[in-house]
Amino acid sequence: MISSPTLKLTDALHNHIESKFEKLTRINDRILSAQLNIHHEPSKADISHQAFCIKARLYIPGKDIVAEDRGHDLYQAVDLIVDRLARQLRKRKTDLTDKSRSTTREFKEKEK
Repeated sequence: MISSPTLKLTDALHNHIESKFEKLTRINDRILSAQLNIHHEPSKADISHQAFCIKARLYIPGKDIVAEDRGHDLYQAVDLIVDRLARQLRKRKTDLTDKSRSTTREFKEKEK
């Protein structure tokens, strides 16, 4: 779900966002849904040159993954937020894999 109360999204941008978020399913295919909020803050653009704020939430089993990023260009901000979410998904996957391996190792040691 994509919401943008302060600006109108074009079809090209909507397609760009969907294609980027589809790549996240390669990392974790158990993503239930995603929520994306896009805000344009022209008052902050003068100071920090980062006018677009994107907040994203991935609903997955367990704890949800949340990220926020800013950018001077909307496409750049989308790329940054997807990279941030991908990093968190990879970390979660690695943690779960390591936990599973350590549990298996402990079980085998107890059998001996």
